[in-house]
Amino acid sequence: MEQHCSCGTRLVDDALFCHKCGKPTREIVPEEDPEQEESGAESGETEAEPATASPIQTEPAAPVAAAPAGPEIHLRNSLTLRVAMLAAGFHFLLGILLSAGGPFLAQMAPLLAGGFACYLFQRRGGFRLTVIEGARLGWLTGIMCFLLTVILFTIVMTAATSESFMTAVRESGGAGMQGDALKALERLQSEPSQVFLLIPYQFLMLTLLGSIGGALGSKLLSRD
Repeated sequence: MEQHCSCGTRLVDDALFCHKCGKPTREIVPEEDPEQEESGAESGETEAEPATASPIQTEPAAPVAAAPAGPEIHLRNSLTLRVAMLAAGFHFLLGILLSAGGPFLAQMAPLLAGGFACYLFQRRGGFRLTVIEGARLGWLTGIMCFLLTVILFTIVMTAATSESFMTAVRESGGAGMQGDALKALERLQSEPSQVFLLIPYQFLMLTLLGSIGGALGSKLLSRD
């Protein structure tokens, strides 16, 4: 298709200018340099980056330091063994004092010994005991009390077989010895088989009451 300029001159094909008047035949758009395009794209990206809000980085919370775990409650632990032995000695002395008030008060000695064991353990070790740990410590204290009781029973039974010892005990009855204790010794001398029934009873009572005393003692001490 033939093209003509506004001046009427016939133009050649794909002519940019009129060869007669020099008027451009169409609008000329300058070509962009590829390097300038790449630099412009990079500058656009860098300008767009500050517009995006960067996520707020929060520092992770510092982990809460856990309380140091106390030693396990068993007789292989030296602290538990020492505390149980001291509490057993406390039970022996307290039992002698409370027995003067009757058998009911004497049964309070294992309870107090279990609570006293928890107090000693927390005082010497610096660890607070849970109710279960206190009950376990009281149970071990009851075992130590039972071993001490068995040793005393063995000594008493060995001495009770001697007539001179029983004669001395009967003579001391008028010097303040309780009649119930004298009757118990005479019963054991005449019927030694009762010892086999008394030993399991003492084991159950000492360990059960010691466990209850330890649980109550740890509960009361945890309130401080």
